[in-house]
Amino acid sequence: MRAKKLLPRNSLKLRVKFLTLKKERDYLKKSLRDNSGDTHDVLNEIVPEGPSKEYENYRRRAFRDTQELWFFARSKLDSLVKDKSKIEQKVPEILSELEAREQSVLLDLEKLKENDGFDAWREAEAGDLSALVQARLN
Repeated sequence: MRAKKLLPRNSLKLRVKFLTLKKERDYLKKSLRDNSGDTHDVLNEIVPEGPSKEYENYRRRAFRDTQELWFFARSKLDSLVKDKSKIEQKVPEILSELEAREQSVLLDLEKLKENDGFDAWREAEAGDLSALVQARLN
């Protein structure tokens, strides 16, 4: 906990890095204590290579599109508050544009999902959840 006090309060990236390193340290200690093998193999299991270029591009795109969606919605709602004339005509146009922007964000998230490499994990989790629900129902 002492190291946590040294980190600036607004530095989320540093906190995440600290927690990652702490987790890695604890795992290495356990591995050494258990004599489970070579620490080099353990390090390779813990430290990921990082996201692929495609994954990172889709993540940034989803972030950008989500921000644009919010800015658009806020702008249009502010304009409706200021000018209430022809509101029946403006609302359907706004809804149509919001739907198009939502589809863009959902597409970005789908591409992100395709490139993250966790399809097998998702299928296993869905199967486990299904089995749990079925067990509780029966």
